[in-house]
Amino acid sequence: MKYWNKDKKVRQAHWHTVQMADHKGWNYYTVKRELQLLDSPAKFYFYYGSTTVWFEREQDAVWFTLKWA
Repeated sequence: MKYWNKDKKVRQAHWHTVQMADHKGWNYYTVKRELQLLDSPAKFYFYYGSTTVWFEREQDAVWFTLKWA
């Protein structure tokens, strides 16, 4: 999956968000790397200081919710 940080308006209008739980013991670099290695043609966005992850495809958001949220 490709990291994408281009147009915030497009993300807000069309993408799917997942709120990560603070208690899961995750770290930004681990999560971002795992998302980059995911075999998906879609894109994602994850800001260092946030617990919100944006996904272009709903299927990827569901997978992420089951694994990390």
